[in-house]
Amino acid sequence: MFLALSRGVGIKAQSSQASAYLFNAINFLAQDFHRKWTVGLFVHSFVTNGFVVLFMPILFNLSYLHESRQFDFGQLFTSIQAAINICAIPIKFITMQLYMKNLHQINKMLNILDGRCKHPEELNKLRRCALTGNRIYVGAIIVYFSYSISTCMGFMLTGQAAYNIYIPGIDWRKSQLEFVIQGLIEFASMNLICLHQTVYDSYSGIYLYIIRMHIQILNERLARMGSDPQKNEDQHYEELIQCILDHKLILRLVSAISPMISCTIFVQFTITAAMLATTMINISFFSNVVGRIASIFYIILVFAQSSLCCYQATCLVTDADKLPVSIFHCHWIEHDYRFRKMIVYFMVNTQKSITFTAGKLFAVNMASVLSIAKCSFSFYALLKEMDFGGQATQ
Repeated sequence: MFLALSRGVGIKAQSSQASAYLFNAINFLAQDFHRKWTVGLFVHSFVTNGFVVLFMPILFNLSYLHESRQFDFGQLFTSIQAAINICAIPIKFITMQLYMKNLHQINKMLNILDGRCKHPEELNKLRRCALTGNRIYVGAIIVYFSYSISTCMGFMLTGQAAYNIYIPGIDWRKSQLEFVIQGLIEFASMNLICLHQTVYDSYSGIYLYIIRMHIQILNERLARMGSDPQKNEDQHYEELIQCILDHKLILRLVSAISPMISCTIFVQFTITAAMLATTMINISFFSNVVGRIASIFYIILVFAQSSLCCYQATCLVTDADKLPVSIFHCHWIEHDYRFRKMIVYFMVNTQKSITFTAGKLFAVNMASVLSIAKCSFSFYALLKEMDFGGQATQ
């Protein structure tokens, strides 16, 4: 599908295809609980989801109790910065399951909007939308797995367990075999965790981008509206009514995705400052060269988790704010009173800005990401001023 879309031949582009790779990951993890279940699928779901959602947060916390005296500070902070993220996974998982039906409903509504696209430029936008949506997910995969591979492999090459996860019956310090087993288990576990995170953190960016594309298509359609001399007044009026219905459908898309974004981004905002501050402390005071490289990848990952959604939300608001301008610049002055009256009604309704909030407390935009980054840096600067690193190592 991806190659066919890239070449523009052999397959009809649909905006719902932008989430194809996302749903491939969801199906691989057996997270779609609205499908028909079999015994094999249930076992597969328990292994891929139960291990990450239930057991990994417990094992990370047990490691601090079981081996707290054997942690060095670099290893401790590397483990903590990952543990903070992992402990948020159960909330994100539950949110995805509560609103999974919304994603299916959104895909059905997108098919309706796709059916309205007839103009060559509109069809070209749908093709680019399908390609870019899948590229967003591939980009998330690259960022997450770069972190897991660099961290696990880097620490194994230095003869240390990357996260020192508590695994019953295994003490990686006793023998080479147990060290290899510990390393492989941590590597596999972290890759599975990263696959989970790509789903929870990329869906919002993908669907907000899809909505952006349909708003852009509507903007272009509004700019052309009323300019075709071959249509009569009734046909122009029907074209306007259809644009109004498309706008209402876009607002329904926003309403369907908003509660999911509100929950997952709120969780992400609450832990991002702690993760960034912990990582910067680790880089500055405790980690070796390998740890610093892994921590740099982790900082990129942390920013990617919230920045993708916030960037697309910011761009979506900007695109939506152009709708009244596009309506004003259509050829309304040449048409009858009925058309002009409906234009005024439509323009008033499009002036209501589309906004997203995290837990009804924080605005989902790039300004919020920068504010969190400033907060974490201020916390880090305070600890550095207090000579936290020198006190901890004494």
